[in-house]
Amino acid sequence: MAKNIKLKQLADAVMDQTDYCGAILLAEPAGTNMASTFLRYRDTNFLSALNQNEMDSERIRLAILGGLRFGKPVVIDAEDCDLFSAIEKFVDNVRPGLFGEILSNKIVEPSCFQSLIKPTDDPSYEYSGSNTMNYDRFLPNFRFIVYMRKEPPAEWAAKFKNVVKVSN
Repeated sequence: MAKNIKLKQLADAVMDQTDYCGAILLAEPAGTNMASTFLRYRDTNFLSALNQNEMDSERIRLAILGGLRFGKPVVIDAEDCDLFSAIEKFVDNVRPGLFGEILSNKIVEPSCFQSLIKPTDDPSYEYSGSNTMNYDRFLPNFRFIVYMRKEPPAEWAAKFKNVVKVSN
């Protein structure tokens, strides 16, 4: 069941919710792109599903890892296209099964996200020492949002625990 909100409620309903339990499918059926603009200018890791460079597995890995480490939402903008299978494939190219771990919110478990960290990454991404406290502090702020400017297809909505429709 989708939650219907007004644009002015977007921050509270999506970004600041305290009961986040898995990925959010955010739909703006009117196609105005206002929710996308709002998310783009917030402190998010914003990726366009239509941009091949932004769907590179390394770019997605760093966006997710940065979202976990610094408590930033990861937003994938599908625009008005039916790209669910492609987005799932792009995310799973980082590591098989990763998309399912994100949908179920298993990704916030250290045993799950530590495999995303590479020895060549910036030291601030390491899960050791004082960085473990930083991860623990910011993990509750992590969000994974797939945004689309149309009515969400039923097959998409069935896979997400949180479906939010925004209108003006």
